[in-house]
Amino acid sequence: MLVTGAGGSIGSALVQSLAAGNPRFLILLDHSEQNLHEINRQLAGAGKSACAAILGDILDGPLMTEIFDRYRPQTIYHAAAFKHVPLMESNPIAAVRNNALGTWELARTAAASERGVCLRFPPTRPSTRAA
Repeated sequence: MLVTGAGGSIGSALVQSLAAGNPRFLILLDHSEQNLHEINRQLAGAGKSACAAILGDILDGPLMTEIFDRYRPQTIYHAAAFKHVPLMESNPIAAVRNNALGTWELARTAAASERGVCLRFPPTRPSTRAA
């Protein structure tokens, strides 16, 4: 499993949840060294060593291709997105670059890998619907 934005607020919670299920291998991708270090440290502290922590950007096509070639993820959880709307309204170029072009690059690389890949977008907020 590949988790993009693995060190962010949503990505790190998702990683913790996935790790609790003891997957064979987790690929953690984030562009923040500190956030990636922290989630990697948390997993190691919990005895979850079956992971690769990769510092990089989803817009880096050659890196994304290398990740798909080397690790062959079948499921991708895409959490590498800016989520604070007022801040992004003030920074539209960064928002489009990361959220739209980054998602496009990830989907392009996944499709080019010629493998059955499931691309999932985690919710940005916990569900508030009544059960």
